[in-house]
Amino acid sequence: MLNCFSCILPDRIKQAKICTNKEKGGETMVGKNLKKLRLQNKLSQTETAKLLGISQTLYSAYERDQYEPNNKNLVKMAEIFNTSTDYLLGRYDKKA
Repeated sequence: MLNCFSCILPDRIKQAKICTNKEKGGETMVGKNLKKLRLQNKLSQTETAKLLGISQTLYSAYERDQYEPNNKNLVKMAEIFNTSTDYLLGRYDKKA
């Protein structure tokens, strides 16, 4: 599925899986949990993106649930925030 901005987006964003509420059957918890953890750790989006090796634009899209992180980035996020991937995905309410 191509979006109307695909021609101007960086390759990393083009490769990300588009995450829409319709496809997921409702809102996802990834963005909400990422933002919560980032703020608890007093990190900016730019700082977090650098730790992940991605652009701030892509990280922001993760927090806004516009894109879903791939498995590699999901694992990195869990390591950075000292939590589980299940927590990030909203499968568990507790951090770890």
